[in-house]
Amino acid sequence: MMTKTTTSSALALTLAAVFASLLIASLEMLTRERASASKAAAELRYLGQVLDMDNQPAAFTFVSLPIDNRYLEVLGLGEAAQMHIALRNGEPYAAIVPSVSNTGYGGAIKLLVGIDFSARITAVRIVSHRETKGLGDKIESQQSDWIDSFKRRSLNNPKPSGWAIKADGGIYDQFTGATITPRAVVRQVAATLEVFAAARLTWLADSAPRESLDVEP
Repeated sequence: MMTKTTTSSALALTLAAVFASLLIASLEMLTRERASASKAAAELRYLGQVLDMDNQPAAFTFVSLPIDNRYLEVLGLGEAAQMHIALRNGEPYAAIVPSVSNTGYGGAIKLLVGIDFSARITAVRIVSHRETKGLGDKIESQQSDWIDSFKRRSLNNPKPSGWAIKADGGIYDQFTGATITPRAVVRQVAATLEVFAAARLTWLADSAPRESLDVEP
């Protein structure tokens, strides 16, 4: 037969266990919320950089769109990939397209490519890579301004043969001791522009009221 003392002790232990479980659950939820908020803030910063608007994406709203399966392989993406349409004053301004080159020296190079609806690049940013420090990492905007050489470029500027590094007859600089990395990025940016050219009208129609569109095929 349990004494009052034993019962009180058991109750106290039970309450302590419940309290500890609630505390742990609350801390895990808070940690997840902070991680989610941090990820969202980082994504917003990237969107602002790719729009080349002095890191102030607040002037825009964003529409997320699924990327058609037919483009996933070219973009190096898996299933259920999404891209963003940036709207300014409610009108489509640019597509922000994730793209992955799997031909980097260190493996996959993940990019975001901003392309306005006149088909010119607003900016390109490297999201992640494993290229050699001091050589291939010059694709990062923090390490050099090489990535800015894509601004305002299009499929027609330069001409198709120009979409290569200089060692291959193109217009883009390679890095001393590292040609594989810039070659991979240039080719993937060009491939992303080709996807945009093919999907442009669909993305416009999916992100804006039809009556507001004024697009020539």
